[in-house]
Amino acid sequence: MENYHQLKSEVPHLNRAQLHYLALIKVLANMTALEKAHTRKAAGHDLEPLRKITRIQAERIRALKKKKESPKRKKLVSLWGLVKQLRTEERLSFRDIAAFLKRHKDFKINYAYIQRVWKELEG
Repeated sequence: MENYHQLKSEVPHLNRAQLHYLALIKVLANMTALEKAHTRKAAGHDLEPLRKITRIQAERIRALKKKKESPKRKKLVSLWGLVKQLRTEERLSFRDIAAFLKRHKDFKINYAYIQRVWKELEG
């Protein structure tokens, strides 16, 4: 927000969206400059800022690896109370649960997928 307000006074003719975009570009440029500044070797170089930057970069890599939850899994988990009731109280097989969900909830899902999620969630 600092960049936005600073730019607002420096460049008053830009509209709000343009100011936000310009502020974003400046922030990204500052981030890049900060990351590149500590890459040079020097005698007596303080390594702590470099460690912080390395942590940030590693976190970016981890964020790229995180997968989004599949839509079918999300819907199955939202119906998990019903699935659990059908499995434990009604003693239905995973095939029968898949057939039940298809018929009564209009949700087509493979029984093996239900079984795999069951093992993950119910252990």
